Amino acid sequence: MDGARPVDVAALRAHREAWPSDLVVDGHLSHLLGLDAVVVLRCHPNVVADRLRHRGYAPEKVAANVEWERLGGVVAELLDADEGRPMLELDTTVRSVEDLVNEVMAWRMDGCPDRGPASIDWLG
Repeated sequence: MDGARPVDVAALRAHREAWPSDLVVDGHLSHLLGLDAVVVLRCHPNVVADRLRHRGYAPEKVAANVEWERLGGVVAELLDADEGRPMLELDTTVRSVEDLVNEVMAWRMDGCPDRGPASIDWLG
């Protein structure tokens, strides 16, 4: 075990009807909450590894997170769920926060159009 506490995603989903309609949820499990649209922020696996090592994460946790990013785990889960939600996938490796926020807001103002299948491939 890596010391992380488990999250009851089903319990969170059960309270969805009480959430405001314009709620933005940020987190590595937010794609599992059945929200109307999803923004997936990606980062090159080497950068992920450096950041997590700098934070003092155990080598096993660094390796697991790097593998998850390399494989596009969140995007794969979204595509497997096939819930028809629009998704915006962004590479955050070298982009500024301001640039990313502007792109997300423009996407949202445009009605969150589906951008098609995942476009970031760290395996290629």
